[in-house]
Amino acid sequence: MCDSLIKEGVLHYKKHGGRVQKWIKRYAQLYEQSAEGQSRLELYEAKEGQRKGGQKPQHTISLKACIKISQAVAQKSQKFVIELVFDEKIHLLAVDTQVDLELWIGDLRRIAFNEVGESFGCTKQQQSPQTSHKKSPSSSISRNSADAGMLDNSLYSSYGGILINKLFCP
Repeated sequence: MCDSLIKEGVLHYKKHGGRVQKWIKRYAQLYEQSAEGQSRLELYEAKEGQRKGGQKPQHTISLKACIKISQAVAQKSQKFVIELVFDEKIHLLAVDTQVDLELWIGDLRRIAFNEVGESFGCTKQQQSPQTSHKKSPSSSISRNSADAGMLDNSLYSSYGGILINKLFCP
């Protein structure tokens, strides 16, 4: 078997069943997509922080249909919670430290969404220099972060951070 194991370690999985919802300690293995299988998170019964040899996973979460991976609101018994959102289901996982939270979220996002170099909790934003805003009929760069990188041209112009369509508003 040539699956690409990316990360492994202990996670706490929120088990939903009946009236009781409780956190179960699981040994997790994160795999990226390969010729052998899909990108997935396999959860095994944990014994002393390790997987029992030769066992099949207790639960497998395919990351192919995942639409969001983020930090969730802290729970009563778990402070560092990861939320995996799918169309029909939400999986909650927890780790013991903030560092583990950031590492797991980063690796899960990289595998599920092919993100490279993104850091947890922030998006890379281009910072514009703090200069006076000069309006030019062509080739000036807008200073609004929402439209960063859009050039003024014969159709659009930036004015005070708001794009104005020159065809309708001369």
